[in-house]
Amino acid sequence: MKDSSHLMTNKDEHPNFLLSSLMWRGSVTPRILPMLLLLCCYPALLVAFTFS
Repeated sequence: MKDSSHLMTNKDEHPNFLLSSLMWRGSVTPRILPMLLLLCCYPALLVAFTFS
């Protein structure tokens, strides 16, 4: 079997992971951001009410 690593590359992907994970167009970020914010705020509210 020949080296097929060149067949599995994503040429459209940005070389910088942080920039590519935060981009909006063609990304899953806008779809998961509301749920991610909810999942982060809920425990923060629990801690805030516990220690107040």
